[in-house]
Amino acid sequence: MSPQLSPGGIVVEFIGESHLARIKSLIAKAEQFDAAVAYWGNGAVEALKLDKAPKGSTLVCNLFSAGCNPFEIEKLFKLKRFTILNHAGLHAKVYWTPNGACIGSSNASGAGLGIDEKNDIQREANVFSNDSTFVRDARFWLDKIIKESTQVGASEIKGAQRAYLPRPSGTWELIDLPISMLKNEKLAVLVWSRQATEDEMDQVYKFPDTSIKNWNCFLDSHAHVRQYPYGYHALEFNLSDDRRRLGPFQGMLRIPEQTRWRRVRGEGGMTYYIVWTEEVFQRQKRWLVPGLPPFSIGQRSKDEINKRLFERDRGIGLEHCFDLGENGLLSWEPLHKLLVR
Repeated sequence: MSPQLSPGGIVVEFIGESHLARIKSLIAKAEQFDAAVAYWGNGAVEALKLDKAPKGSTLVCNLFSAGCNPFEIEKLFKLKRFTILNHAGLHAKVYWTPNGACIGSSNASGAGLGIDEKNDIQREANVFSNDSTFVRDARFWLDKIIKESTQVGASEIKGAQRAYLPRPSGTWELIDLPISMLKNEKLAVLVWSRQATEDEMDQVYKFPDTSIKNWNCFLDSHAHVRQYPYGYHALEFNLSDDRRRLGPFQGMLRIPEQTRWRRVRGEGGMTYYIVWTEEVFQRQKRWLVPGLPPFSIGQRSKDEINKRLFERDRGIGLEHCFDLGENGLLSWEPLHKLLVR
């Protein structure tokens, strides 16, 4: 699409597959160049001609994520032209100069820039503009990201390189994902016992919260429900009522954020509060969790997690354990902590 030029010389340009040329041009003409681009891949430094970028530039990446190649970050570091920062929550792609900014989907990777001949070019979309308000607002956002970020030096790069595994040709196996990657995302293992009674579930069905797609729930005390892993995806395991038998991996659920809890009356006058959950389904035999590459949970992963759970008293000894005695138990822990113990 051709640039839209207003009478005042303001350019607003939608960029499809020509984004590499636009970003290179933006950098080549800049007196100052800063960027917040999450993922960097092999060949990006050369493709973008970053050895010619203005000295004193600041580049923010998501160094310890699966999509960021720390060996390419090392090339940037050795150029000694950039302050390199890490932001664990970064997913954006912002290329900024005082005279214009390019914002969109293009990472500084082989696939993102269209320089990886081994794979099909990804369909990217970006917007370039030199509008002063656009540039100012992008700078304001970029400054916030920079303040939230931490310095990257040689030791951080070496640490990322030790943890880095190039993306496999197929799908990741869960336990092969680097611990540093799991640590940055909300993925837990969760063990529970005691099925809700029919009477309790009849009460649950009356609440409008059941409009949650593929919903299920846990029932627990008011003190416990405040400590559930809200915002997490969780690998689910069932413990027998007598707590002697740990069942196999049952699947994955997500626990949405919750600020109020409905009540139901349980056996013996016990008051329970509802924690809503949502069942997560595989797509093409792969699990999708935000921040992680698609992965499978094969027998190796199941065996390793089961082994770790048995070492922790069949899951009763996880970091967070909510025990109501004969009225049930739920325990959970971030997966990365279980795997490193």
